Amino acid sequence: MMDSTGTEGAGRTCASATLVLRDLQAYASQFPQLYGNNVFDAALLASLAHLTAFSCPWLAPKRQQIVGRAALWTFGVDFAIDYQARSEEEVDSIVDRCTTAAAGAPPRRGDELMGAIAEIRDALTPFGCPELLALWADGVSRSLDAQRREWEWKTSRCVLPTLDEYIQNADSANAMVVLVAEWILDDPVGAMHHRDALVPAARAFQTASLLLNDLGSRQRDEEWGDVNGFMLGVEAVAVTDRMRAAAREADDALRPLRQLGLGPAEHAGRVLEFARGYYSFTDFWGELGHPAVRRRADRPSTRAYDRPPGPAPGGTGRDYRSMGGELD
Repeated sequence: MMDSTGTEGAGRTCASATLVLRDLQAYASQFPQLYGNNVFDAALLASLAHLTAFSCPWLAPKRQQIVGRAALWTFGVDFAIDYQARSEEEVDSIVDRCTTAAAGAPPRRGDELMGAIAEIRDALTPFGCPELLALWADGVSRSLDAQRREWEWKTSRCVLPTLDEYIQNADSANAMVVLVAEWILDDPVGAMHHRDALVPAARAFQTASLLLNDLGSRQRDEEWGDVNGFMLGVEAVAVTDRMRAAAREADDALRPLRQLGLGPAEHAGRVLEFARGYYSFTDFWGELGHPAVRRRADRPSTRAYDRPPGPAPGGTGRDYRSMGGELD
């Protein structure tokens, strides 16, 4: 594998990130309704490009670009369900359309969500065996179902999930969509050979990724009205402990596979390491700014946990950027 350490290695990796970024810009421009909001700003695209390049620097740039597109699509569908959908019927439609497109159905004319995931599916198909392509489509389906469940939590007047229920819904983090895409593009033979160990390791990674994201984005999630593990009425230290335990479990599961030189495991490990550093300072999203989209704070509320701005229940009230030490 290519060494990404040292100044020269970092230069090569940043050059790869530049190529991924230019591709993401071109890809996003094909879907202006999907990626036209200011939340998909230049910094988000650049951050995803660098995450992709640093997490799998051994992949050829064209393959890195497909991984980057898969990552960007997860942000697009998350925003469509989490922020733009106004009804249960609209959420169900997004889930059904994207699930069928990932499984092989042609996209509807003008349907950018379907078109974007179908384009990724078509890019993966020449590289993957049927079993891995089916696993990728299953990952898309699971992530969409989990995001629908999260939307129901937010918009109902029922009680919020327990922390355990929230963690059991970790497919909402969309991690398997990107991880399995990388397996297909990197080492499908090795991924299939080690599948029985790799899939549980990836699911442990997904749980850690969910809670790392929650740590980095809880200030934004409170402003946007999103569900977050640190906003469920549980002491922040308890959530942080679960996050650390999930990260250790993922590290322990990935370590022997990384020692074998298995690219898909190395990629997952690097993404986790990147997330530890990145979320100690900020999150990926840009600021809302499209005139057609109102902030959640401006909408009539139906959520069970609305409250005035302030620290999350059980939280410390500290800015998330001061909590880098909690990632270790």
